[in-house]
Amino acid sequence: MNGLDLTMCLGTVIAQVRLEGGGSDLDPATAHALARLFVPRIQKAAAS
Repeated sequence: MNGLDLTMCLGTVIAQVRLEGGGSDLDPATAHALARLFVPRIQKAAAS
């Protein structure tokens, strides 16, 4: 997805959702909704 970067780490940071600067075609409301969707899934995967 253009403008959305998902990162999973097994250290202190469990999940990070970051929007890329230029060229993102995601509006802020969509980006926020995607972050709320993906972060719990990444955290659950990291815990298993």
